Amino acid sequence: MEGESAKVLHRELSEQLSKVKKLEAEIVPLRKSSKTVEVIEEEKRSLENQLNLMKDLETELNNVQIQKQVLEDERQSWASLLDPDNGNTEFDSPEAIAKALVQARIENTSLLERIGKVQEEIVERDEVISSYDAEKSKLIEELKQAKAAINSTSTGSNAPDSRTKARLERQRALALKEVDYLRAQLKAMDDEESTMDVELNTNRYDQQKTEHIAKLESLLTEHREELHNLQNELTKLEEEKATANTGSSVGSDETRGTKRPAEDSASNERLSVLARKNRSLQDSLAKNEQAQEMLKRELEAVKKHLTSLQSSSRVRVLELRNNPTAEHEKVKQSTLNTLKAENRDLLAQLRGKHHHLKVVPLSSIESVKLEMKEMERTVFEKEKRMRRLKEIWTAKSSEFREAVASLLGYKLDFLPNGRVRVTSMFHLSSAYRHGTDDADAGAKGPSDGENNSIIFDGENGTMKISGGPNSQFAMEIRNLIKFWVEERKDIPCFLAAMTLDFYDKTTRAAR
Repeated sequence: MEGESAKVLHRELSEQLSKVKKLEAEIVPLRKSSKTVEVIEEEKRSLENQLNLMKDLETELNNVQIQKQVLEDERQSWASLLDPDNGNTEFDSPEAIAKALVQARIENTSLLERIGKVQEEIVERDEVISSYDAEKSKLIEELKQAKAAINSTSTGSNAPDSRTKARLERQRALALKEVDYLRAQLKAMDDEESTMDVELNTNRYDQQKTEHIAKLESLLTEHREELHNLQNELTKLEEEKATANTGSSVGSDETRGTKRPAEDSASNERLSVLARKNRSLQDSLAKNEQAQEMLKRELEAVKKHLTSLQSSSRVRVLELRNNPTAEHEKVKQSTLNTLKAENRDLLAQLRGKHHHLKVVPLSSIESVKLEMKEMERTVFEKEKRMRRLKEIWTAKSSEFREAVASLLGYKLDFLPNGRVRVTSMFHLSSAYRHGTDDADAGAKGPSDGENNSIIFDGENGTMKISGGPNSQFAMEIRNLIKFWVEERKDIPCFLAAMTLDFYDKTTRAAR
């Protein structure tokens, strides 16, 4: 029974082993396929991510294309308006049209302001003319009264009275003619004002009106002088008639000037010149104001454009001019250009007739020179780095030595091959060598710093006393070496005990 059960177990075990081997054989390709599946899944995920990015890019591209089409249609419409074949040679871009529109608006505003000012001036001058007309009517009435007075006194007058009467008649006729002339001038001014084009003939009309008003003022002045002369003559005639004196005074008064004073003429001429100059200055001021307004509009447009640009690009990457990345890109680009040139020259040499000649292209030499420069630059940077590391190590080592000397009382000197020389700062010879004031001349040791130090060899694990085992320094520390080093194998305690021993000796010597 046991044999049969063993056979059954052996058979089942063999079957299980065969199944296990079969499964292992099946697992190997499955593992390979699983790795492949993992790679494929990873690629699938990356492709899905790329597909999502492509969908976003496609949407953005469609929006950009739509915007491009809109802008293209707008450009075509502007181009059709700006086509030189249609006669629109004045503008070459929509910006020029916008500038011209702004300029036209500014000019229109300035012209409206000037029209308002001109209308105000016209109203003021109309009032002045009306006042002049009233004064002219008053003068005519006074002239008629003077004429009636002369007629009433002319019956009993003699020959001088008849001459005076004749003269007054001539002056009256002259005054009537001047009145008719003034009426004609007023009618002409009204006609010009009704037919004036404000935008084109404003300056010419204002100048003509100024001249008319000046003429009216001069005529009014002449009438006033003539009326004054007539009143004086009438008064004198009445006085002559009352006193029955000779008319000699009348003859002297006849020669009184009825002419317009020269000062008034000069002042009126100067006023007309100043008025013309004022008008020209006002025109230049209006042009300058238009130009200033145009420049203000352009400045506002530029500011808005800059604001939009700043809001659209708020993130800016700043970099140094000679940063490592830029230098690396420059070197890489120069290397690539040199290799391209070398490849081109080599291909030209291979395709040429003299391919059997063993020559080196110039580009290859330049490539080698470039590589040498790169190697020299690398070596220089490494040497610079090593020099800086040495300087740092020297500074740090000096700091370490000073720290050890101040804390533990030992001066360390690092020697080659991993050796360290330890010198106590409390030994008498050390005090003599360092010139301390704690020890007097008799207590200072005669030996120098080379005979009171211990050299530790870290590689071999040995300790060597300077001056040999029979030196004075060795004799001083022999007991300490035996107690701490040979028996207890404790170097730090040995150094501490040696420091205390030297301190006691130094302080006793100082006392």
